Amino acid sequence: MPKIFCGCLAVSVSEGYIQECEIITLGIERRHIMKLQIRIELILLAIFLAGWLSVVGTTYVMEQQQGVENTVNKAEVLMSAAIAARTYTSDEIATRSVRS
Repeated sequence: MPKIFCGCLAVSVSEGYIQECEIITLGIERRHIMKLQIRIELILLAIFLAGWLSVVGTTYVMEQQQGVENTVNKAEVLMSAAIAARTYTSDEIATRSVRS
């Protein structure tokens, strides 16, 4: 009965029907495959966590900078309004005292 190799499966076909199907491990025991799978999953998890931490860190720094810039802009607006009010008041008082 001829065997057809498909990936890691060996399939025996007779008269168009599958007669036998077996998994080919190529000399690798199942526990070694599981250990390898666990290692790969841990590596992928570590890569994901490293990427996530870098994104979180970058976002935190950008939000911090944006907050500082926003506060400085609001302070500049308040200062310019206060200076304008002071200038207007001092000019009005100076012109009224000169007129009197």
